[in-house]
Amino acid sequence: MKARFPHLDDSTVEIGKHDRARFEAHLAKLHNLSVNEAREEIDDLLYIETLNREISDPGI
Repeated sequence: MKARFPHLDDSTVEIGKHDRARFEAHLAKLHNLSVNEAREEIDDLLYIETLNREISDPGI
């Protein structure tokens, strides 16, 4: 996640665990994105992570 969002810090990630809308807004502000762009980036990242898990553990 840090590779895609270099201005992200640990406290911001904690926000994301509890309040996705607030996390999206904060991420957008930090990286000069719209909230929609931030949401799409997060969705893409989560999709890729899901695919990686499926490849790593085909028993899922």
